[in-house]
Amino acid sequence: MEFNPNLWKDYRGARMQRNIQDLLVIRKIHPCLPSFKSEFTASVPLTRIRDIAHRNDIPHDLKQEIKHTIQNKLHRNAGPEDLIATEAMLARITKTPGEYNEAFVEQFQIFYSELKDFFNAGSLLEQLESIEQSLNESGLEALSSFLKTKKNLDQLEDAKDLDENGGVHVLLKTLLSLSYLRSILMKGLESGLRNDAPDSAIAMRQKWRLCEIGLEDYSFVLLSRYINALEALGGSASLAEGLPTNTSLWDDALDALIIGINQVCFSGWKPNECSAIVNELLSWKQKGLSEFEGNEDGKYIWALRLKATLDRTGRLTEEYSEALLSIFPEKVKVSLPNEE
Repeated sequence: MEFNPNLWKDYRGARMQRNIQDLLVIRKIHPCLPSFKSEFTASVPLTRIRDIAHRNDIPHDLKQEIKHTIQNKLHRNAGPEDLIATEAMLARITKTPGEYNEAFVEQFQIFYSELKDFFNAGSLLEQLESIEQSLNESGLEALSSFLKTKKNLDQLEDAKDLDENGGVHVLLKTLLSLSYLRSILMKGLESGLRNDAPDSAIAMRQKWRLCEIGLEDYSFVLLSRYINALEALGGSASLAEGLPTNTSLWDDALDALIIGINQVCFSGWKPNECSAIVNELLSWKQKGLSEFEGNEDGKYIWALRLKATLDRTGRLTEEYSEALLSIFPEKVKVSLPNEE
């Protein structure tokens, strides 16, 4: 049988596309998985709630409620709804200080923290703190830089504040430090684990992955804040007004776009295309305006080059969005066994 190279190219292209889609699905599954820590993979995990339910210093009705709404449910089939039920009960027993025994409240708070850990439901900062001891020197520096810039950013209450006291630059510094920290985590996750890797290494690797995904989610929150700040500063009109003289007003916008494309690249979506776009943006930013290029006005040439790269970026992000929409339908129909 004669070999057809075009068929091989089609097959390889389809396989690569399938692998990319698989990766997108896997990234969505990761945050839904319970913790791999050894205390949660034991035959009887989360035993603290059993001890709490058998305490003699709380009312009988409350003991029965804890047993039937939390303990038994966790024993049969633990789910995120158990975390919600526990959070609601914690709010109730701490609403009036002194109403319940202090030791009981303390144990219930510890159990709530354990349950959050089990479901990997901690905040981004809590997740990052959990991997601090596993980071090397450069990782610790990157983490410290991110936490410092995030703290400064959190002091700015809304988008209006970003227009004052160099707030936009604080936002961009936070984005830059986030991107650097995520790149370090991605570098550490590139290599696989040995077949004989201990459970502790598997659990820590899971936490690294969750931190990396959490940083991805937070990066797009920050990018949205930057867009709002840019609009408050005049949006595209302000960028166009500054173009006749120089491109410095575009530097922040291009930096934010570069960071955004890097986040897409870190997530595994067409990394070669992402790298090409980033290189183009860096090149146009560095080149800036020149008076003339041949017989053409330098500003016109710069704008055409940038538009071509922005169009390329638009196609990349549209493909990414379409891939997600094709994998995850808007509505899912569940067929029942008796349904014809």
